[in-house]
Amino acid sequence: MRIRTISEGKIYHVRLMGILDENTFPLLQAEMESAIISDKKAIWLDFAGMTGITSEAIAFLTLYQHILQEKGIHILIINLPHHIQFLFNATQLDATIPVLPTKDLAYYMHQNNMASSLAS
Repeated sequence: MRIRTISEGKIYHVRLMGILDENTFPLLQAEMESAIISDKKAIWLDFAGMTGITSEAIAFLTLYQHILQEKGIHILIINLPHHIQFLFNATQLDATIPVLPTKDLAYYMHQNNMASSLAS
């Protein structure tokens, strides 16, 4: 598992490459902890380079989604490959963590949400 992060304003963009399992999840957990410490408001997990994910890692993601939510940090998954989408559907993780097909769409939605918050 390789992880590359980019900090973009209040967004922490984490690109995952390889297999996410119980042995590699601590790498992702460390990145999420960094986002909490750095006062980010959103973590975007880019799964484009993911080749696999285990059910244990899905359970960790579910747990961490709740931890991040308590800290006021939104989590979003982008670029989810079809073979992993199947697992998300089967475990209903896609009902817990929002999934968008592209980073461009995520930026578009983010900008619209920012504009809506300013208008209210």
